[in-house]
Amino acid sequence: ALLDRHVALVREWNAVVGVVSTGEVEALWRRHVVDSLSVAGVLARLGISRGYLVDIGSGGGFPAIPVKIALPDLKVILVERSEKKLGFLRKVVGALGLKRVEFQCGEFSVGLLNQDADAITARAVEKPEKLVGAIAGAMGPGTVFLSQSGVVFGEGFEVERVEDAWTRAGLRRGSLDIVRRVG
Repeated sequence: ALLDRHVALVREWNAVVGVVSTGEVEALWRRHVVDSLSVAGVLARLGISRGYLVDIGSGGGFPAIPVKIALPDLKVILVERSEKKLGFLRKVVGALGLKRVEFQCGEFSVGLLNQDADAITARAVEKPEKLVGAIAGAMGPGTVFLSQSGVVFGEGFEVERVEDAWTRAGLRRGSLDIVRRVG
């Protein structure tokens, strides 16, 4: 029911706020919700279902809102540079009654974080390659970046491509890599 309500709010507000591209509105479940839930499965497998997730460029709340619904004990920070989109996210979180969700308005930087994240996502940012330095700087020991954009990290990081039941069933929108700092 919470996922249905989230999708309904995206449909209702998308023309005003522009949280997903117009062509994607009819495919919200397949292109956004299911893909987001695949991230929740990976977080659970990594033992982060009670941890702390930072979602950069949250927009319509994908993947963070479906992940939070699936993993209610997860603490989430939604980072969004658009005040209009952040207002939409506040409305969604309130309407769904989600707890342990914080909001940060602005460009993502290490300074935006007030504690160590267990996981970071940045599913639909405009230029993900520009975030590599900030994400790398925010990754403490044990932090994982769940990369859905094929962003390449340099030396000092290991990348594990997720090939699971979601991938084999074609339910993931693209690739998913788990990026970890080594050493």
